[in-house]
Amino acid sequence: MARTVKQVMAVDEADWLIDAPIPCPTCGTEAVAKIAILKTRTSIGCRYCGSAIDLTDPSTRAFIDELSRVVASLFSGFDEAAKRH
Repeated sequence: MARTVKQVMAVDEADWLIDAPIPCPTCGTEAVAKIAILKTRTSIGCRYCGSAIDLTDPSTRAFIDELSRVVASLFSGFDEAAKRH
């Protein structure tokens, strides 16, 4: 399992709150990790079969980035709604 701590993408506070599913190309099972972890690593290990899941693929990066944006927008909307009440 890769333990690269090099920051690949910027991490927001909300990224530490949500787990994201990433499918393992070897066994097909979904590995789950915090969005912040996925943004800072180039690969993660599958908990089921032990193989490395490459996170550098452009489509995987786009998925992680979009999920992060959606989570951030949900939490910012929640904060604004709380201020109004």
